[in-house]
Amino acid sequence: MPKLFEVIGAHPALRPAIPFYYRLRQDYSVNEEYLRVDTGNLWFFIEGGDGYVEWPNGRRYVTTPLLCTGPLTTSPRMRVSGPVECIGIPINPEAWGQLLGEHAFAFSDRAVDMQIVLGGLADEMAEVVRATSDMRALADGLDALLLPRLKPLPPSHRQLLGVIRSWLSADLFPDVDALYARCDLSSRQVMRIASQYFGGPPKLLSRKYGALRTASAMLANQGRPPAEAVSHYADQSHMIRELRAFTGRTPRGLMTRGSPITREALTLANFQEIVPYA
Repeated sequence: MPKLFEVIGAHPALRPAIPFYYRLRQDYSVNEEYLRVDTGNLWFFIEGGDGYVEWPNGRRYVTTPLLCTGPLTTSPRMRVSGPVECIGIPINPEAWGQLLGEHAFAFSDRAVDMQIVLGGLADEMAEVVRATSDMRALADGLDALLLPRLKPLPPSHRQLLGVIRSWLSADLFPDVDALYARCDLSSRQVMRIASQYFGGPPKLLSRKYGALRTASAMLANQGRPPAEAVSHYADQSHMIRELRAFTGRTPRGLMTRGSPITREALTLANFQEIVPYA
């Protein structure tokens, strides 16, 4: 059984912050993946997981049994010993304010022990994770822990997050000035709030999600980039550099060396941080 991936939805009231929980099993002695840039993940390693997360500039973080990866602005490589079994929780932008109580940009391109952002709650969640192999029971247990800790966002922040999500979801390469034109706040305020929850300013988000959506389209169309991407990038080398930065793979690498997990992560329907949640 080389790989197994199970997903179960979080309680509807949690989904703006945490859309689902997943269990990942890999039966290899060494497990290596490039992580898609997103807005954060919590990782509970039940078995295996000793290793590191390394960024392209060579900066390396040692993994811990309870690990938090913050918002990613470039794709790092995770290399851990196996066999691996872990429970993962993707972090939507709202989670930084509603559950973690931290500014996302402070953890951009970092991997830290989960206790740094969740304190004792991390240990309580780990007890639930290790108490059962049944995903329904696990989800119910985590829901029960997290629901009482869910904090409301300031209405102005919630409204702006909705505008940013809609803006990012509408076009392959959304225009930053178009976002500012839709907001009642100054461009400086929009940049500050975007960084607080998404981990970066709108200009970076446009590049980031434009590259991710390009990669998703290429995987769905036998490696052919959408026409809008071809006209957007200065040349093929520019597109290759952007895709490598945000997915860890060149276009050819996505088609020939992208794992099933990579393909699942780059499926547009799984971009929970920008596609409106149910």
